[in-house]
Amino acid sequence: METCFTLAPPAGSDGPTLQWSGKRLLQTAAYCPARCIERYGGGEGADRLFLGDNHAVLRHLLRDYRGAVDLIYIDPPYNSGAAYTQTVRLRGDGPSGSATVRRYDDAMPADAYLQFLYERLLLARELLADTGAVYVQLDAHRAPYVRVMMDEIFGSACFQREIIWRIGWLSGYKTAVRNWVRNHDVILFYTKSSAFTFHKQYLPYDGGYVRRDGKRPRGKGHPIEDTWNCSPADRLDSIQIKSFSGEKTGYPTQKNEALLARIIEASSSPGDLVLDFFMGSGTASVAAHRLGRRFIGADSSPGALRIAVSRLLRADPELRLEVLCTDDAKPAAGRARGRLTVENGRLAIADFRPENLPRSLTAAAGDWRRTVDSVMIDFHSDGEVFAPTLLDVPEKNALVRGIYALPADASRIRVRITDLFAECTEFEIRV
Repeated sequence: METCFTLAPPAGSDGPTLQWSGKRLLQTAAYCPARCIERYGGGEGADRLFLGDNHAVLRHLLRDYRGAVDLIYIDPPYNSGAAYTQTVRLRGDGPSGSATVRRYDDAMPADAYLQFLYERLLLARELLADTGAVYVQLDAHRAPYVRVMMDEIFGSACFQREIIWRIGWLSGYKTAVRNWVRNHDVILFYTKSSAFTFHKQYLPYDGGYVRRDGKRPRGKGHPIEDTWNCSPADRLDSIQIKSFSGEKTGYPTQKNEALLARIIEASSSPGDLVLDFFMGSGTASVAAHRLGRRFIGADSSPGALRIAVSRLLRADPELRLEVLCTDDAKPAAGRARGRLTVENGRLAIADFRPENLPRSLTAAAGDWRRTVDSVMIDFHSDGEVFAPTLLDVPEKNALVRGIYALPADASRIRVRITDLFAECTEFEIRV
């Protein structure tokens, strides 16, 4: 088994390059093992999510996926200096209540940030197929630096487009700035070679559209430009400004499925492999699965992983999915209160309370199920890999059932409860 990989030199290192203090070229990469900690459906060809530092995850993937990834999309930290939080609300009917959860701090020294991205993009290039593409989403502050970096790594000839994504309508404090109002992200589109996969995308003609000669058009529609969400025909507003979107999880940097669907449909084909190693709430993986692509996602946050798993299982309860963990990230066990009982062939959950539930929510909750996002049960636990066969993942504002019929051969039962804060607690009972 190969344990150390030699990386190809950057394709454009003989041209202009970006310099920063402590810049180091990654010439070799040591293999990083990862173990399966969860399995949904399982079997060969299962899609995969990883918990761990994505540097370790990328090194793990080199053994089996070098040159095999068809599309990479990442929405990395922007090094904005902001502390990102998520607001969670009680499920179901009853008194309202909410609490704020800190998700991550987006701040590091500028030189360290550039080295952080540089190493990961070097590893990403190794994984990319010769016909593959990579999309990197940033804001206008970091995009100029990263574009020069990507010219070095992929070669300036493999730069395809700088896409401007207009975020949407403006309101509130952002409009008060004494400057032009910021209202876009930048998406850098590069390929591994000149022979890349691309399926041209179109916006449909509206019902009354005619050509200059007065005749109806015969084409597929208006070809999509490199400026997105910039016309009434191209509605692609950010999910962050949509208060009532059904896909909204509350994760602070969540992107729209429609945005990812556009990228995935253009730069991959059904059956292709899509990788997102800054997974966040899992939008790229969900969109890839809906479009018939295979996917791999990775994030260092257990909370992000839980949200992504929940979204995927809501989209497809029959999904074959494996969750792996690198050695640098051990999933922490929750210490919530709760109890299991078995009676008359039924398993019942009672008195569940998340460890970090604020008093204000405790008083408002009433029914413990209002604090729960999902319940998953492995009726035949081996004590190692969690392989649930019952998934109680209700729709947006519904409640979990809390009482479940036992199969006749149930033995060692392992129950995982994911609360509103995307933290997991496991309970075990033998019958």
